[in-house]
Amino acid sequence: MISEEQKAEAKGHGIVPGAVIYCAADPYSYGTVSPYSEWETKNNPPFLIAGIDDEGGDLFALYEYDWATVRTPAPQQVQPRDACKCSPAMQAAGKAAERAGYAIRSALVQSALDAETAMINLANAFRRLQP
Repeated sequence: MISEEQKAEAKGHGIVPGAVIYCAADPYSYGTVSPYSEWETKNNPPFLIAGIDDEGGDLFALYEYDWATVRTPAPQQVQPRDACKCSPAMQAAGKAAERAGYAIRSALVQSALDAETAMINLANAFRRLQP
């Protein structure tokens, strides 16, 4: 188990679960950082093991006093409703499209009412023609 301080320091270097880092002990090895629950630490000298590298060895996020280099940042976690966080221009375009949709729907309803009125008028006209 590692401390919140160690997590924060690692995060400051971009080392978070899901990131791909070059091993601090062997910069030719790399691996994906494991969840925090799997991290190990040793204090003399300071080591932080954050997973398994591509060769099956320990993936050192911190080796003595050297931090690992991030190869690929961790993927961003999409939160519910993130897709709705648009620029003001996109929000305005969305509102305009919504208003246009209401206008089209209203016109269709009106034309349907007009068609119904026309049918009623036509039926009444036929009734008047009958003896």
